[in-house]
Amino acid sequence: MHTALRVVGINGSMKGGSTSHKVLQVALHAAQQAGAVCVELALCDLGLPIYIPGLAPTAEVLHFVDQVASAQALLLCTPVYHGGMTGALKNALDWLELLGDRTPAYLTNKVVGLLAVSAGAQGMQAINSLEFVVRALRGFTLPLTLPIERGWDLFDEHEHIKEGPKADRLRLLGHTLVEAARKLSV
Repeated sequence: MHTALRVVGINGSMKGGSTSHKVLQVALHAAQQAGAVCVELALCDLGLPIYIPGLAPTAEVLHFVDQVASAQALLLCTPVYHGGMTGALKNALDWLELLGDRTPAYLTNKVVGLLAVSAGAQGMQAINSLEFVVRALRGFTLPLTLPIERGWDLFDEHEHIKEGPKADRLRLLGHTLVEAARKLSV
């Protein structure tokens, strides 16, 4: 029996009930089925101020940073805005500068899965920008990434995911994230 890993999913949408929230939930549920303890942090609920170097962190910022620090793995999910991640997600990731003084620093030894939900074909651009940020924060990104086109078409009228290759890949991402984090933590 494996020790439960902690996975934190970060939803970069500022819209409650967004498609990115639903997509992230599918991947987090798969990670939970693989034995992880999962938490979603919805940026629309956190109220993080704009990151300014030297600005004293608010209680919301400290909560966010502590949640990320306590995780062995992360799932980052963003809607695609003009070919990239949301400003809210980039701002949240900038606040991880507060992890620079911790041991290990930043996202060292954390496995990160990347998801981007777009209306068109620009999801990979957001994935690439997320990967650059995770690498700068010393995290490991999974080779399996999911740029999801036409995200709204993944769910039926009852908001259940439609079975098919995209649903299968979302579940695979959750399982693979937990498997990789276990191997890294050995």
